[in-house]
Formats: sequence, structure tokens, C-alpha cells
Amino acid sequence: MKTLTTILGVGLLGISGCAAPLPTIDYYKTNTATLMRIKPLQVIDEQALEAGNYKKLGKVSGNHCKRKEGAGPYGALLPMAKRSTIDQVRIRAAAKGATHITTPQCVVREGMDLVSNCWASIKCTSEALVSLSP
Repeated sequence: MKTLTTILGVGLLGISGCAAPLPTIDYYKTNTATLMRIKPLQVIDEQALEAGNYKKLGKVSGNHCKRKEGAGPYGALLPMAKRSTIDQVRIRAAAKGATHITTPQCVVREGMDLVSNCWASIKCTSEALVSLSP
């Protein structure tokens, strides 16, 4: 009986994990001041980061999830989906007060992902930074 309860518990946990949505940004609920700060937000590479005077504000990320299997592989949608994901990175960085971000590192996953309930997904991460130089 205990084995059956354990199997059912693990099954229910697995099903609930499949329904967990990826954290995305609702642009309509984002503060207008934050949205205005993303345009001048500059992307810098590692070399400029080492040469400059920046304070790290923490990691920021963005996600894009393709939920329909029949839509085919990312292919033509990839540039638009990646741009949207990087916009989420920029918004999260601006919300922290960042003036710069490091070059976003993006990972594209094709195939069913039971954790995020996606047929394909993109996750981009970056470091939010603020310039300490005038």
C-alpha cells in the first residue's frame, strides 16, 4: 500500500511539474519608467566589463516557450523568439536599475521539456550592471 501511495505521489508531482509555466514578463503590467530605461541600456562584452568600472546587480534571465508541437521547429521563429527573450532580460535588468548588461547567453532546447511544458524553449541569461564611472 505504501508503494502505491509513493507511486501516486510521484505521478502527481510529475504532472504538476508539467503545468508549471515559465516565468515571462507581461509588458502591459510593467512599469512605464522601466520600459523607457531599456532602450538606452547598453550591452557590453567581457573585455569591456573587465576594463570598466561596474557594479554587478545580479543575474537576470528571460524565457520563451513554444507550447504547440505542430508549429514545427523554431527555424524562422528563432530570431523573433530570441529577440523577445533578450527583451525580457533587458526589462528585468532595467527594473533592478541597471545601465548595462553583459552579452546575453542563450540556450535553445528542442524537444519536449516536461519541466517547463514546452516543445521548444529559449532561455537567455545576463548580468545586470550599473556603471560607477560618470
